[in-house]
Order: sequence, then structure tokens, then C-alpha cells
Amino acid sequence: MQMTIDNDKDEQRILREMSRIDNFVVDIGIFGGTKTSVKTQSVKLRGKKISVKSKQSTGIRIAEYATMNEFGTENIPQRSFIRSTMDENWGYYWSLSTKEVNRILTGRQRAKGLYVKMGIKIKGDIQRKITSLRTPPNHPMTIKAKGSSNPLIDSGSMRMAIAYKVRNKLEAASDDTIVNASFGSFRR
Repeated sequence: MQMTIDNDKDEQRILREMSRIDNFVVDIGIFGGTKTSVKTQSVKLRGKKISVKSKQSTGIRIAEYATMNEFGTENIPQRSFIRSTMDENWGYYWSLSTKEVNRILTGRQRAKGLYVKMGIKIKGDIQRKITSLRTPPNHPMTIKAKGSSNPLIDSGSMRMAIAYKVRNKLEAASDDTIVNASFGSFRR
């Protein structure tokens, strides 16, 4: 790519923005606090204790519920939606970030804007993954109780809780973040 810099002011602005690229990181995931509307109760079926839907709220935070699905538990199979999205799309994210760096070089983008765009894109991809994931399936009793076979969607609160935050890389990650992926510093 050939670029012409018209004056010292443009050159200084471009150099300043390029020096800021490694100052930021974007965290994408679920940030704590909100209680989930997932409702469960334990029942015994053929001597096994299982959870099914009921009218009693679990009171767990959405991020905790998401963690259980992302990594699995003794009773919930792993249904990765954050890590798998990052793994499946890493090449595309790298390509997109390279295009955004070129926009910085031509003066059409700021360093922080690159991370905002990446956050928006990755957030949408994670939400699509939550909607489209079908395996492993829910237990038949769970499907019957919630009226849907989508393993990661009950009320939609977990999907809606996916967010992103652009922060200075030197700042500590938010302590209310339980499930997240980070993109930044152009290093994998």
C-alpha cells in the first residue's frame, strides 16, 4: 500500500494513532451483576438427580450460568460459545484488524475505533453462535419444560448480556467479568 502524507500535521497524527494501537484491548463477553431468569429445580428420575425448569429462580448471575455452559459442569455438557467463536473466526478477525490499521494509516480511523469495531463484530458473532448452537442437545425433559430445543437460549438473557468494553491495556480487566475473550495488542 502506497501512502502520501500531505503535511507534518497529518504525519504527526498518524504516528500518534499508530503508537496508540497497542495501548488498547477489547474484552468481549458477559460482565457480572445481572441475575439470570433461568429457573431450575432438582428432581429424581430413575434414581438420577437432574434439573428441570420450574417457577423458582436460581438467583445465579448470568455470567455464572454462561460459565457453566462455556466450560461444562458435572451435570451440564460443555457448550462453548465464546472460545469456539474466537477460534473459528481468528483469521477473519486478524484480517479485519489489518484493514482497520490501514484506515488509521490513511487518517480515516483512530486507534480506539479499531477496538470498538472489533468489539461490535465479535459480540455479534458470539450472539449468533448462541442462537445457532445445537449440540450437545438439552435433555428431553429440559426441552419439554422450556418449550425449545436450543441448548443456550431460554429467556434470551444470556444472549442479550453479551457485551464488549474497550479499555486501556494497562488498566486491570473489570473484576465483574466472569466469561470473556480479549482481542488486542495484535498478538495471538
